[in-house]
Amino acid sequence: MAKHCEYSQQIKHLKVSLEEMQEIIDKHRTIKEWAYIIHDKDVYTKKDEEKNPEHKEGTLKKPHIHLYLNFGQGSATFKDVARWFKDEPQYVGKVHGRKADMLLYLTHRNVPEKYQYKDDEVVSNFDLKQAIEEDQKNHSLVNEADKIVFDFMQEIITYAQANKKIKDLKKVCNNKELLRAILTADKTVEQIWKQQCRMSTKGKRNMKIIFIHGDSGSGKSTYAELYAKMLCEKKGYRDFARSSASNDIMQDYMGEDIFILDDYRDVDEMTGKAESLSDTLKMLDPHYASSSKSRYTNKTFMGKLIIITSTKDPLLWFEGTKEQRWQFFRRISLLIDIDKDYVREYQEQNEEKGVPFLCGFKHDGSYIQRAELKCEFENPVPEYVKLMGKEETDATDMFNDITSYMDELKEAQETA
Repeated sequence: MAKHCEYSQQIKHLKVSLEEMQEIIDKHRTIKEWAYIIHDKDVYTKKDEEKNPEHKEGTLKKPHIHLYLNFGQGSATFKDVARWFKDEPQYVGKVHGRKADMLLYLTHRNVPEKYQYKDDEVVSNFDLKQAIEEDQKNHSLVNEADKIVFDFMQEIITYAQANKKIKDLKKVCNNKELLRAILTADKTVEQIWKQQCRMSTKGKRNMKIIFIHGDSGSGKSTYAELYAKMLCEKKGYRDFARSSASNDIMQDYMGEDIFILDDYRDVDEMTGKAESLSDTLKMLDPHYASSSKSRYTNKTFMGKLIIITSTKDPLLWFEGTKEQRWQFFRRISLLIDIDKDYVREYQEQNEEKGVPFLCGFKHDGSYIQRAELKCEFENPVPEYVKLMGKEETDATDMFNDITSYMDELKEAQETA
């Protein structure tokens, strides 16, 4: 059974006239689209002569017909098609390649070494040029859907980026068969994502944590976003996401390399109860991943960086707990204090059990305090926010200036 096929025969061997062929086509309602052309200017090639010495290179071939039949959602056997035209099944064959390939072959547009027929020499019940363009567009979209799956599997794009690309494909899709291909890609990406979430807890990770502390209105959230954008633009990080305002903080995380825990606290605002230090330590463990509860399916942060923003001074976090608070502080590789005027970064290399690590705090055995001030510079957020309401080019230029400055600052820190 085939959804489309080709009937080819020499004109002198046709069992029905062209008028009768047209009547047969009109009679069978299962035929949704049809097109045919008589090739009467084809010549034998050198290869033809090598296969059959009687077919001398450059001599004219016998006139023959190529008839394309498309059955839409239906189908037909080659034997049935041959019977319609009172011919043998060997003269009916499958379409090699796509629909567009067959339609292009009618005029030889995809075989430049052969005689090029004109489009108006093709007899059909549809617009040939439009059908070819539509099929090629659909094929391009199918290839794009396949590429999305491939790029996601190779971790070139995140789950969020793959989802957006697939949604964009759905918007321009106007073909049921194409939609099925896109939906298959969508389902495949979702299955891979769930598998990644399950498998991520079994492996190790290398993750950094930045803590940004500042009063309300100091620009800490915007600065966190600028910092994330700088890493994505200049360091190859694959996008960033921000925690949800709901109890499900991982709701909006979809595989990005950077996750901003915005306005995160050690106390639940709704209940006033202290968050579990052990749960926080698991989530922020830089080496071993553990899943967090999330709607529909548990999620695991699989990226490279978590940025915490908070109005509460980190030195006041988890006060009164009997557990080792230092385990929380030593996870933070860079501490940033921000006010309306300045940004201050604290970081130094600590050593614990003979293993060096970067940390925004220091611990002398009796109490914990901020590490040494590494650098101080003017807060770029107010100027950036002013430009956000102006022309996009101005805001873009400002973003580039700020991120370039931050990037240079970061490189200077790493070199120091």
